[in-house]
Amino acid sequence: MVSKLSFKGDKPKRKKVVKRIPKPTSSKPEIDPALIESSWTSATTFSDINGPVLITTYERSQGYEHLNQQPLVLTPDMLGAIHPKKELHVVDSSQTVNFENDDINPLGFHAAIHRTEPGDIQQVFISVSVSFATSGSNDVNPNRTKLAFKTPSDKFLSLTGDGDIDCKSEAIGPYQIFEIERVAIKDEGVWFRIWNGQKRLVLTKVEDKLKFEFKEDSQNDETDLFVIRVQAKNSATGKRLLREHKESKTLGSDSIGGSIRNALDSLQKSGIEISQTTIKRLRDAAIKGKLNEQLIIERQKSKSDSRC
Repeated sequence: MVSKLSFKGDKPKRKKVVKRIPKPTSSKPEIDPALIESSWTSATTFSDINGPVLITTYERSQGYEHLNQQPLVLTPDMLGAIHPKKELHVVDSSQTVNFENDDINPLGFHAAIHRTEPGDIQQVFISVSVSFATSGSNDVNPNRTKLAFKTPSDKFLSLTGDGDIDCKSEAIGPYQIFEIERVAIKDEGVWFRIWNGQKRLVLTKVEDKLKFEFKEDSQNDETDLFVIRVQAKNSATGKRLLREHKESKTLGSDSIGGSIRNALDSLQKSGIEISQTTIKRLRDAAIKGKLNEQLIIERQKSKSDSRC
């Protein structure tokens, strides 16, 4: 190879230095196990829907205006009648956890409906597996799953003969078994339709009064879409993350303490006065794995005290 001629007085050319910029790592921030233990999350898969749940929706409007509204929650009264109620607790984004999903824009989970927690124990249903209803059947739909929903007073959510919905039945039959259909909306998160046969649960307005009922028409106006909120620790991802954390580091007093701190922070942001007795109740509940349930009781107690 012939080298380039050089002459006396020539200044040597500076070699071009190529700086290698390290590629940023895409590691996701770790989620605090204490937050998973104490918060609620929006179900994104059928396996998430187990244990205590909230069935929530919006009075939908054109565009995205409804995303700024106070969500509605399906609530039975003392006589078993069902009402859409607004007395839901909407927490700050830092007090809840929603897990990323491939077909959903993460920003969609910032809406108020994806940050709700129970305002009253009456709003909480327990999801009940009804696998016996599909065993031996050849008509299993992979896009749907069958569940029943039970109140804390052991009454089941039911479709009535005239298409209404109530919570008066003490046993599971055809009118207490619902098919849950998953619906992913890119910018609004994962929603579910609730079916019984050919009828689906919808939010309707009659003479300016909102109500839930089952309808058979094919109109697709999104009044039949619901966000199902579950305890984060019971969701598929929450269980996995807690299991992985436990395997890497035994969950002990540090985790319980973190859960209690999150719970206290949530109560204080709601304007609830904290006492040593409150802290003891929360700690005892955390040790038993019932911190979420105790948070509901504390909020109810505060509401009752304020009325006195």
